[in-house]
Order: sequence, then structure tokens, then C-alpha cells
Amino acid sequence: MNKSLLLVLPLMATVLVAGCVDLGDWGGGDIVTGGEGDGITVVSFSADQDSVQEGKSVRINLDLENHGNYEVGSGYGIVYLTGSNLVKDATSDSNWNLTSGNIIQNFSKTLKPADPARDIPPTRATLRWTISAPKDLSRGQEKTDSFIARTYYNYRTSGTGTIWVYSEAEEIAARDRDEELPKSSLTTTQGPLGLSMSVAPDPVVISSDEEIFTLYITLNNNGGGTIFNNTNRENIDYTKGTDLNSQDLNIEETFLNVPIIGIDGIEDLIVDSSCYLSRDNLELIGGSTVTLACDVRVTDSDVGVKKGFPITITADYGYYKDNTLEIKAVGK
Repeated sequence: MNKSLLLVLPLMATVLVAGCVDLGDWGGGDIVTGGEGDGITVVSFSADQDSVQEGKSVRINLDLENHGNYEVGSGYGIVYLTGSNLVKDATSDSNWNLTSGNIIQNFSKTLKPADPARDIPPTRATLRWTISAPKDLSRGQEKTDSFIARTYYNYRTSGTGTIWVYSEAEEIAARDRDEELPKSSLTTTQGPLGLSMSVAPDPVVISSDEEIFTLYITLNNNGGGTIFNNTNRENIDYTKGTDLNSQDLNIEETFLNVPIIGIDGIEDLIVDSSCYLSRDNLELIGGSTVTLACDVRVTDSDVGVKKGFPITITADYGYYKDNTLEIKAVGK
């Protein structure tokens, strides 16, 4: 197994180097290129009636699709339904009563992303609940309540590519031929946490015995939800499924907004104390962007005439997002 540089952001604001890193149990399978970049998306959250008489039942339906590139197994995501006075097997007439389905449900199947090359749409999973309206309303009284479906899941955004480094002689020869040296490239997958990479200068040219260039890793929370560190499911163990309760979903503040960044391929060349990012600078709330800067040292003996350094960057994270539905109860 390749040695990987793991950046736990922003815990202790340090760089951790692991001799062997295995995140294979993160929750997914194959990565498929294409997709819309939103991760696990609620494409429909609705009730079969938006108004119901007191004591009568209404069914809530929720449809999920994977609009990113990372496959999410059924045991690596849940939906938590909560709402105004919603109680399972309620004994009070003032409560909405959950009569069918569990407050917390696992994804009903593995959610695979779309495969545009074969014209295959993303997998869709449907979850259902049945609730009955409160019974303590007066004739003609109306009461509108909100219900929230929160999706939790593990996801991975990754990028692979090549950083090209050239000797000064190679640069001069290309300039004499009136040619441009190829620059670095990175192809990334899509997810609720966006990832991009660049290097400066680009292309990298060694003008002496060694050269230091900077690798920039930019992260963007473009999914509109909340990122959290869920390595090895220490915060939320999805495999407990319906045995989970709402208290199990509380995430400590130190784990919020914390992705795990892995760098493979050039980890031995990264200068000590670079890739430093403090918690004060990491606010990966919806729509926000942060950039991690890593100084990389290469020598002429590493490169020779020219060399392409393969690089893989992974961002592993838990993610959750809310969707809201309103239902009106009417007294009779």
C-alpha cells in the first residue's frame, strides 16, 4: 500500500503522516466520472396530502439519488425524520403520531451515481413513513406543522493527475523550438465538497540543484449542507440503522467542518510544516471555500531532463443536509 499524507483538518492544525492508510471501509465502491456534484440529493420530499383531518393518516415519501461520483452503500447513510410534535407510537392527542416506518431509516439500497457513458441514470431509493394528525383540534381549527428529513452519509471527492517538472535545459530547448512545456493536470470527481488543485509556478522548472514549488488544494462546500469527520464511523455508526436514536446524531463541535485530506504520490517531497491550516481559517459552511498550500521540494536528481509526478488527492467526509415539508391538520 502506498504511503499517504493525511491531513486532518483542522484538528490540532497538524500534518499527520501515516505509514499505511486504509479508508476502504469508508462506505463506497466504484467512482464514476460525470454527475452533477451535489452528492446524495433529495429529489422529492412530499406527502400524499398537504391537508389532513385530525386523527387521519397521511403518508410521507422521500426519494434519494446520487448526483455525485462516489457510490454510497446502503449501510453508509441514513435519513432522520423529525417534526413538530412528531412521536412514534404517541399517547398524547396533541402529537403527530408515527404509525409506520422508523424515525431513523437506512438508505434502502446502494446509491450509485449516473454513468453517462452508458446512459445509465443514478440509482433512486424511496423511503416512506405514515403519520396521523393530532386529535385535539377544535372544529375548523387549522394547524400547520413542519417536518424535516435530514440525510446523513459518508462521501469521497478525489482527484488524480500529473505534476510535470523540467530541467532548465529542457525549458531552454522548448523555448528555442517555440514550444510550450506541458503543464500539470488534475481530473476530479464531484461531490458536495468540491476539490481542485493547482501548482505555482506551472510548469515547474529546476533552475539550480533544487526547486520548491507550491501545491494548492482548494476545497469548496458546494452542497449546501454540513461537513463532519466520520472516519471509521466514530461519530455516526450507520450500521446500527433503526437502533440509532436522535442522541446518537449529535456531533461534537471539533468534528464539524472537518474533512480528511489524503495526498499520495508526492508525500515524501512535501516540506515539513507546510500544509498548515488552523481552525480559525477553516469555515467550510455551505458555499465557503478554503485553500491549503503545500510546499514541495524537488531536486535535479529527482527529475533528470523531465519527470511527471503522479498525484492522487482524496477528501473523505461525512455530510448532512435538511429538507423541509409542511402538512396542515384540520379539526372536524
